[in-house]
Amino acid sequence: MGLVQYGETGVNLDDLKTVLNENSITGLTPKFRDALKRDIFEVNRAWSVAGEAMKSCILFLDDIKRNYPKQFKSVCENELDFSDSIAYDLVKAAPWVRQHDIPNAFLSNISARSLRIIATEKDDKVRAALTEMIISKEGAGVAESDIVQKKKELTGKTGRVNKDVKETTERAKK
Repeated sequence: MGLVQYGETGVNLDDLKTVLNENSITGLTPKFRDALKRDIFEVNRAWSVAGEAMKSCILFLDDIKRNYPKQFKSVCENELDFSDSIAYDLVKAAPWVRQHDIPNAFLSNISARSLRIIATEKDDKVRAALTEMIISKEGAGVAESDIVQKKKELTGKTGRVNKDVKETTERAKK
């Protein structure tokens, strides 16, 4: 199901089983409560679509890398609407994304670098624990700091290699 234009919601209230928090509907007439319920549904649907779009981006980039290996570097540097470092991080995450049922909410709310940190973890047990943490929270509330902290708890290391620190420092100087 794709997104409709803003304001053109086609949601049937009978299909929405959502019960809104009392604080969210205090002072609203039934008509406005129904409108709010539809709007909340659309916001949540858009958030999910953003995650689906991120997953598609990751998988398409991986396909480009596999199908056009000689052109991949040039594509990343010249053709994308985002930086090549993001593209490389997303491609590193592709095998992990293909292998697991990662919630769309997680992919809507994660940096490419965080994806790479998880996907390139060499210790299968640590990667499995990080993946389980993400899936158990259904993607909500998992920040890069949460990932780094969990990894540090499991391994004693943060997962940030010297290359990450150097790249971050260079980006900050620019």
